[in-house]
Amino acid sequence: MKLVIFAGVLTIILAGCIFQQALSTSVPNDLDIRYRRGSCKAEWGQIETEIFANGTKISGNTTTTLSQTKLQEILNGIEKSGFYSLNEYYSDLEIHDGSCRFISVTANNKTKTVSVSN
Repeated sequence: MKLVIFAGVLTIILAGCIFQQALSTSVPNDLDIRYRRGSCKAEWGQIETEIFANGTKISGNTTTTLSQTKLQEILNGIEKSGFYSLNEYYSDLEIHDGSCRFISVTANNKTKTVSVSN
């Protein structure tokens, strides 16, 4: 069930059906996208991916570089998806699997964070 809830949130984020706003025409200098998934209990481990405005992508112990075009696509996808209109927190008390998801986007001096946990 937890996976269903998470899949639903990701579908909303990626579908681009809920909220339409003007798309960015360039990658902001302060772009910082963080995605963390794993157990809600720190000792059970989590995997974090972070993407910076210069294209650096750090995922676990791996660092790669994304092009400015790819960064623009990611940012526009976030903007199209309605991400900024989502609630800050989603949970289902009926599910006790202990998993968590977290995404935070900083762009143009604004930060939006959405968390899913059970």
